[in-house]
Amino acid sequence: MKLYLKKIKKKLKEFSNNYKNIQFYNDNEKVVLLDLNSKSKVRTYLYIIHFIKQNYQEPIIIPFSIFKSIILAKYINKNNNIFFANPFKKYQYVQLLSTTKSKGLHITYNYKKVYSTATYIPNALPYIMHPELYDFSNLGVLNKKIGILMSGNFEKKIYNSDVIKSNFNFNNRWEIYNKVIKNKNVVTITGKALIENLEFNIYKDKLVIMQWHSGAIPINKWCHYLSSANFLFCAPGMTMPLCHNVIEAMSLGVIPILNYNNWLNPSLTDRLNCFVYNSLDEIDDVIQKALFLSGTEILEMKSQVIKFYDLYYKNYSFENSTNNELIVVNENIKDLV
Repeated sequence: MKLYLKKIKKKLKEFSNNYKNIQFYNDNEKVVLLDLNSKSKVRTYLYIIHFIKQNYQEPIIIPFSIFKSIILAKYINKNNNIFFANPFKKYQYVQLLSTTKSKGLHITYNYKKVYSTATYIPNALPYIMHPELYDFSNLGVLNKKIGILMSGNFEKKIYNSDVIKSNFNFNNRWEIYNKVIKNKNVVTITGKALIENLEFNIYKDKLVIMQWHSGAIPINKWCHYLSSANFLFCAPGMTMPLCHNVIEAMSLGVIPILNYNNWLNPSLTDRLNCFVYNSLDEIDDVIQKALFLSGTEILEMKSQVIKFYDLYYKNYSFENSTNNELIVVNENIKDLV
């Protein structure tokens, strides 16, 4: 309960700081109308909007509600072409994306279609990186200085829950973290220490756990230093296995080590474009394999990772969607199980 209250207070603070950004569309130009139901998450709006921007130049219009204004106030301003609908106007649209209306492109949250098949599904919208990363055009890619990197929030009170276990039969992030830190090749440091010591080449044969909460690095710098790793050890998210850090890794050619390879579209393939662990007992073995992989093998896997990202996750064309259905990850547990 305290966690939810903390999130509510944070969102209300964001709204009070950003409500002046809210704008209503009053022009007559054709628009893209994004009409999602009330259970749609903020991340859902942001990653649909990201790909709308790739496909259309027209203004993006969202039907107004108090709830939507609170959760989206931070992201709606005069520079990003996103508006709330004027309730007294009717719009002509070049595209309608809606969870409720029959016309246009119908959005469903049936992501089970993706993680229940290993084949590519053309009408599933790719999951995205952290939204702030798309604001940085040139992060700068570093030379490889780290064998395996692991970072993020591993707080017990957040990630030691039975949600992942009971709904998806995966070990949760807290369990995985506690197994990883016992490995003989692990070095646990702050983000500041990583930056200071990276050039000394002391982490090439190590799994570096960067403590995000104690060595906070801005998101652009996080990916900058992520690029210096050969591998990223990925753990599931809080309410579903899929986590945006695997997409961030692949965008930089960093090879993911993960236990949810079937959640990608299409599935990642063990030893081709990822390393897979399926249980806590397999973690030490997969760490060993990754750290002692030859340079030639690492380069080949890296090329496959980049190929996968560029082909399936970098861009998306709504014209590829079949039967007017667009499958989207909403991160709502009720949509996933």
